[in-house]
Amino acid sequence: MLQKTFTEDFMTGKKRRNDGQRNKYYVKDSHPAIVSAEVFDKVQEEMAKRSRLVSKDDGTIETTGANITANIFLGICLYVAIAEHLIGEGQNVARWSGAVQQELKKAKSYAPTPPL
Repeated sequence: MLQKTFTEDFMTGKKRRNDGQRNKYYVKDSHPAIVSAEVFDKVQEEMAKRSRLVSKDDGTIETTGANITANIFLGICLYVAIAEHLIGEGQNVARWSGAVQQELKKAKSYAPTPPL
């Protein structure tokens, strides 16, 4: 997407968010994809499927809003990754981290995977 912001006054350099004042342009295939379109579509289908269905201990399946978070593991230590949203003291950051921070600190000696 081009023209998300624009320079309102080139003398002062003041920039504004483009909320319809100027045209926006979408450039298709402007850079090489990290994953193919086929892989992306398959992952989207799998995520949609997993968000609707979850199996219970008694063998039944129920629908839920759960996503695939519990299936993401951190490097060699294999701790389950969890999403955190940090707000406060100038922070507004979304990040992934290990489910058990104390254990993860101990595991850093053999788990070279950096935070995602």
